[in-house]
Amino acid sequence: MGESKFYDFHRIGKYVESTLAERSLCKKVLLTQLHIKDPTDHNEIYPKLLKYLESVQKSGFTYTAAISSGTPSMQACWILIAESGAFPLKLVRSDDPKWGVPVVRKVKLSAALPRIEKIKKENTELKKSALEVVKIDKKKPEIRIGEKVIDLTPIEFVYYRFFAERARRDEEHIRFGGLDAPKEFFEKILDFHKESYPESDGLRMTLEKNGTISCSTFRANVTRLNKKFKSAVSHKFYSQFYLIESEGKRYAKRYCINLPPESIKIK
Repeated sequence: MGESKFYDFHRIGKYVESTLAERSLCKKVLLTQLHIKDPTDHNEIYPKLLKYLESVQKSGFTYTAAISSGTPSMQACWILIAESGAFPLKLVRSDDPKWGVPVVRKVKLSAALPRIEKIKKENTELKKSALEVVKIDKKKPEIRIGEKVIDLTPIEFVYYRFFAERARRDEEHIRFGGLDAPKEFFEKILDFHKESYPESDGLRMTLEKNGTISCSTFRANVTRLNKKFKSAVSHKFYSQFYLIESEGKRYAKRYCINLPPESIKIK
């Protein structure tokens, strides 16, 4: 729930809670206050809502959000979270017909809010025109942003290539949970290292002996790598698109590069 001078959301919430209990529609109701100062500001609502959802997430559970109540910005945030895959959600809304009983319908994400689609398209076009292309040469091996060469170690190079390949294919974030990196990541790092650094087999032998890459080692390498990209791209706003970014809780973070596919060239 948010805050308002005009409505007592706690009283409304308690009414909903008692109604659900009376009708035996659910076993348990929990009222949570998100302390939203501006219910029309999606920039404030989105991170608070996503953080709350991640705090209650449990494996094996399905989650449904009823989005009819609230401001348009609140509805937009529910849709953006569900559509982006940031949190697994089914969305429903209540249609109030002129005559008869209200009907609950599933929300079709692709057509839920045309305005959101328009904003997303405009944002993509802006990124395409403003961002310099990242060029990855697997044989040299070398990474350039425009004419600037990014000085990376072999392990940093193959890390970045892994996420650049995924971004170019427009794949979803990859989740790093537990103590070790995903097997998919580990195997690709070995393959990419062998392809770009065939003579340098010491690191590969160590990796193969360990049989994995710990998440702590992964995070340390990503931190060093990101510092180099921040230095190379002086504009703070644009630099964020080139970084390997994370979102989510500490032990269940998802990683990606937020560049549009058109801004990544790999040869």
